[in-house]
Amino acid sequence: MCYQQWLLIRENPESFNTLYVTSKNSCAIKLKFVTSDKKIHAINSFGVSGDKTWAQSLFHLSKSSWNTFDASPQRMFHTTMNAKYQTVVAFDIEGSMAPPSTKDITATWYVKNFSNVTPFFENDASGAFVTGDLDSLVAKIQGGSAIPSLPTVFVSEDLKQVAGGGIDHLGQTFTSTYASLKSQPYWFLYRSTSSGSKYVLRWNVGEGSYRSKKLISLPNTWCIDDCWIKIFTVDQLGKGVHGSTTQLARALLSGHRLRVYVVGVAANTKTIYIHNETITACLQDMMEPIGVDNLDPSGTAERVMTSSSGQIQIRVYTFETDAIKKDTQVQKKIDWFVDTREWIQVLSVTGDGQTLSGSVADLREKVLMGASVRIIVEFTDGVCQIMDADHLEVSSAGHMAAEIIYNTNVEFGENYNIAFAAASSHHLWSAIITTEGQFNKYLYTYKKTSGQHKTVSHVDRFTWFIQM
Repeated sequence: MCYQQWLLIRENPESFNTLYVTSKNSCAIKLKFVTSDKKIHAINSFGVSGDKTWAQSLFHLSKSSWNTFDASPQRMFHTTMNAKYQTVVAFDIEGSMAPPSTKDITATWYVKNFSNVTPFFENDASGAFVTGDLDSLVAKIQGGSAIPSLPTVFVSEDLKQVAGGGIDHLGQTFTSTYASLKSQPYWFLYRSTSSGSKYVLRWNVGEGSYRSKKLISLPNTWCIDDCWIKIFTVDQLGKGVHGSTTQLARALLSGHRLRVYVVGVAANTKTIYIHNETITACLQDMMEPIGVDNLDPSGTAERVMTSSSGQIQIRVYTFETDAIKKDTQVQKKIDWFVDTREWIQVLSVTGDGQTLSGSVADLREKVLMGASVRIIVEFTDGVCQIMDADHLEVSSAGHMAAEIIYNTNVEFGENYNIAFAAASSHHLWSAIITTEGQFNKYLYTYKKTSGQHKTVSHVDRFTWFIQM
């Protein structure tokens, strides 16, 4: 049975040891914490340094109130040491760093343990197989199984190499009480391989420039999450050869998450658009590989959109500065997979915030217990947009606000064809969606200070789903 559950670790912990022990005994966990002022933060990385444990939250944009971004938002990063001592660092959009602030926090921590995830393949530091075999691992990936710790997985053309990675965390230092970012903070971007190699690229956040690359040899354990099912396949001619877009759309509109496999890349998706029988999915951005297993120190990255018509749009850009280098379109075979774990609809409101079904109180109760949230926005022109909430907040009146961060900006053309926003436009958007029917966007591009606030008004319905 495919099952997962958010569980309370410990309220107001004095140490992070319970969490660290949990992580060592699990192939795949997710973490989040709820502060005393009812803000809910997801965690993207955590670890141990000596006798100290630390966690970093996904970055978010600074807000002027619970439902509005600042006039000129900053990217905010939270590093929490021993689950109690927190340092907050802010970066202007163009990359300059503001002085950090530190404080003690009172928070409740939750862990989600993917109980169905099991070790499937292990290699030692030389790349030799310890358990399992590479052919079976490749078959699992091509069949839709996810590797939970790797948002994007690459399979070499000869099927003899598997690699995966993403953005891990910002470099940090530790004092006796607080963890803080280094004076010149840098990302750790990584790519782990089935041959026993791990490439770690350090990238200056403020300067937007390459710093160094390191090659490490170490053993890897590859854990497989089999709770995914193939719903649809489109061939390179645009013809459906398995399932149907109707089945796929029905699953997505019930809240289920989406993965795709195309041309040796298995990837999670971010924003999904549905119009009639056409589904378009934006993948998570990826650093462009050298082959499959390396990382390009020039900072070249890719932004990819896939369509149920078989069309793939690829935008090659310079990581962090967002300077576009190339836009291409190709037709390829694409396999579409959905997560079979249940999502529950708990609230539906009109575009002006009138409740159609469910209740805000029920949503609020589940969110404060760590529930994951997905939101489906139905527009008056028939387009549906599906996205995950990265951070959440409860207002003083008890309403919910979901922050959706770092999504690709798109444009709608003739017959609602979706394309990347023009090179002269902002390339990214973040948003705040509330249970009062507000949808406030901020359009921006790294290294440009002239972002744009936008209120989305042509909404027919907001539907909120949760997964415990």
